[in-house]
Amino acid sequence: MPQSSASRTMNSKSDKNKLRCFIGIHFSLAKELRFLNQSLVHIASDPRSKLRVVDESNLHVTLKFLGSIEHDQVHSLIKALSALEFKSTIKLNCRGLGFFYNSIWIGVERNEALSKLAAVLDKKCAALGFKQERKTYVPHVTVARFSKNAQLELSRLMSVYGDSDWGCFSASEFNLYKSQTLPQGARYSIIESFPLMD
Repeated sequence: MPQSSASRTMNSKSDKNKLRCFIGIHFSLAKELRFLNQSLVHIASDPRSKLRVVDESNLHVTLKFLGSIEHDQVHSLIKALSALEFKSTIKLNCRGLGFFYNSIWIGVERNEALSKLAAVLDKKCAALGFKQERKTYVPHVTVARFSKNAQLELSRLMSVYGDSDWGCFSASEFNLYKSQTLPQGARYSIIESFPLMD
């Protein structure tokens, strides 16, 4: 049944009182992806590909997706994350290329510290009422997205970049991000950063 105009107005007001948020680690190897990025931009120039390349400033490793949250929940979330007893830098090794049903990503090799941090965050957020993860944590960095009707040839990308070693970097903090959908695309902004070392 179609929504009434009053219902749509109420939903619109409700949405304005919420932020779409996630917790992640900033990806600092963008320069190492320059050739992959050039290939993606070239593919995206064909409108049939329906490919949207992720802006360099938005690259990150997601630790916990939170979804839409109320503004007044942000303070409680920041307080909880600030009290997190996880004080260890994490070395991230990045290798390979992969695909989900609507995205292209580079792989982040699993390591015990990263998996532990994701699990601790999931538990901490669940205590605040956020949905607990049921799927196995698979660390990755999304570099492009495409729609379900995309006419996209991915085999060449795999043959060229499938086993690429993108390098490694050390993460000394994680961030609470907000996501905004703008006419020019998504923009991720850091609300608060939390150190992983004393």
